[in-house]
Amino acid sequence: MDITFKHGYTTQSIQGTLVGVYLNLNKRCYSLKAMEGDHKGLVIAYVGLDQKFILNSVSFKVMKSGQDKVRSECQKNVHAYVVGLYQDVLWKDYEVFDSVGSEVYYNPYVCDEFVYVNTGEYVYGGDSTQARFSNGKILVL
Repeated sequence: MDITFKHGYTTQSIQGTLVGVYLNLNKRCYSLKAMEGDHKGLVIAYVGLDQKFILNSVSFKVMKSGQDKVRSECQKNVHAYVVGLYQDVLWKDYEVFDSVGSEVYYNPYVCDEFVYVNTGEYVYGGDSTQARFSNGKILVL
């Protein structure tokens, strides 16, 4: 799967849009949900796990009520997002894209927040934080 846009969005119009990204287990891709504007709360794009994209000014959101429900019912639901400003990756950057950053993940059964794979420490975002999505992994700079 490449990238599939919805609600009239295009490669150009999605640039700089504030989105919440989550792993869509049913479609086996990332879903990009608009966090502001006319389509706030709606999925505006699906991005294949093999595609590369960036979020700038990133924050990591875990909804406690959704997390509690997952843990009590052992049934997954969408309750955790990486939120930031969408940016496409330029082809010239593809070679070095996966070579920088620290991998992070979230598992509601194991941790309360997004954590670094190598240390287990919580991940904190900010205006200068960038998240790179590539090959099903999230790398934070």
